[in-house]
Amino acid sequence: MSRVRTAGLYLIASCGFAVLGQDALLNPDTYESFFCQVSRLTPASPLLENALGTTTEEAQSLSRIANDSETKSVAFTEEMRTVFLSIRLAIFAEEAPSPAAIRRYDQLKRQRAQMVLDHIQAMRTLLGETRFQRIEAVARLGNANWESFLGLPQAPRAVRAGK
Repeated sequence: MSRVRTAGLYLIASCGFAVLGQDALLNPDTYESFFCQVSRLTPASPLLENALGTTTEEAQSLSRIANDSETKSVAFTEEMRTVFLSIRLAIFAEEAPSPAAIRRYDQLKRQRAQMVLDHIQAMRTLLGETRFQRIEAVARLGNANWESFLGLPQAPRAVRAGK
């Protein structure tokens, strides 16, 4: 049982160190969410042009960057789920997870974060510093509301009875 707890603590610690090691302004998770929202827009949508002040060609290039990021992110997510499942199954069986599986999971997390950072850099190069800083300002808010930033319709919030 001690080995199982140690392995679980190792996974939790590695997740924490991965987050602490990232640049606070370039949080891959926040930008991955942005790329996901942009990838859902149709290439002819004027929302990017309006939100960022881009030309049609720049908006289409940004859409391609976002689509590429989203496609690669889905592939990483699928492989990470498979590896994580094998780790969890070992823990449930009260066995120590395979060190190779733990290393692979950590490696995938680092590669995924680097992939997003590479797409952020491509976006920064495309947009230039001034327009990139508009996106960065929203990302700094922590829980970025990309739908609002891009001018997407907001889903109605559920209202609890009696409140």
